[in-house]
Amino acid sequence: MKWFDKMRAQYVKRWHTVHMDHDQSLADHTFNVMIIARELARRLNHDGDEQRLVLEAALEHDLNEVVTGDIPTPTKNRLSPDSKGHLAPNHFEGWGPAESIVKVADMLEAYFQITQHASGTHSGQVFSYMCDQTNGYLDWLTECGSENETLAKKANEMIEEFFEGDRTW
Repeated sequence: MKWFDKMRAQYVKRWHTVHMDHDQSLADHTFNVMIIARELARRLNHDGDEQRLVLEAALEHDLNEVVTGDIPTPTKNRLSPDSKGHLAPNHFEGWGPAESIVKVADMLEAYFQITQHASGTHSGQVFSYMCDQTNGYLDWLTECGSENETLAKKANEMIEEFFEGDRTW
């Protein structure tokens, strides 16, 4: 994909399977993931070079959807599922710290969107599914130990902050 093709991200609509009161483009999503990923990297005490790698991974994480359109998580999971239909842990093997941080940031960004902008019965089902997926991934990170366990802890702290925090908007 050429660099100028990536600018089409502003036209790719996300959340087409859930009723949202605010449309989100792939570019909006990418920007939000970058903000969250940078905050996670900061909380993990990553230096400037490590934060740059995280931001680059966040920028690129969904850009293939410029070509395919938004691919809902359940569809992505069917491409590499475990016995419960979740992404198999081996899907994540070989990922470095930047990719793991971006995956967590991607999940946290979905929390933000669904809790702030979704409505209708289906949105509750999607939120429940997202919680299950996120908890499963964070549990797996915890089992991996070391920096992954710390990442899971920081992600849980951010989830708590989000749900308990006062909004300024």
